[in-house]
Amino acid sequence: MKADSNNLELGRINRRALLKLAVASAAYGLNTRELSAQGLRVVVAGAGIIGASIAYHLARAGATVTVVDQEGPAIHASRGTFAWINATWAKQPQHYHTLNQDGLLGWKDLQQTLKIPIRWRGSLEWFEQTQRQEKLKQQIHEQVAWGEKARFVSPAELATLEPGVNFKGASNVAYSENDGALDPVLATNALLNAAAGYGATIKYPCVLNDVLQRSGRVTGVATTRGDNAWRD
Repeated sequence: MKADSNNLELGRINRRALLKLAVASAAYGLNTRELSAQGLRVVVAGAGIIGASIAYHLARAGATVTVVDQEGPAIHASRGTFAWINATWAKQPQHYHTLNQDGLLGWKDLQQTLKIPIRWRGSLEWFEQTQRQEKLKQQIHEQVAWGEKARFVSPAELATLEPGVNFKGASNVAYSENDGALDPVLATNALLNAAAGYGATIKYPCVLNDVLQRSGRVTGVATTRGDNAWRD
């Protein structure tokens, strides 16, 4: 999924430590029960899908989290995203594909935990150009070798999967049955509401004006509300 580009995390922790926490969350299927962020204070700038996810997972892990956004949740890129959750042939190389497979597992965990409705009905892909279709065959075989549920479907099955689409005699249509889709605005708000349930503060409309530093260390942030999201 595409995410709002202005997401920023600031806290009483160096960047490397915060990155390790984020990577560890992904490695454990976003299961922050394995982690602790007690004592960490974080400001997330941007209430899009990424900012909302960061806020939720860090708040759940025990961090004190404040989210600021100049307009509101999922207003720009997150609202316009195709919201396709996938680990298809385009996810190259293999380690990136594996990361996306873990991401699907993370979404299934969120679906159960936060009751986010996700349609796990798969996706269909094909190309009109013969050369590109041949490459798609190779890529689907690779997908299968990487543990993905991908295969080619017959015209009869196509009509069942997507009865409203005229495939114009297309052959070798690839079906990735693990793929899903969701409402990105609903998902963003579900994550923010859950973050608030763990004590996070959500502020909008609120613009992050400045990052306050002392001796090279972040000590707070200034916002258009005339207050500080946090300050030492």
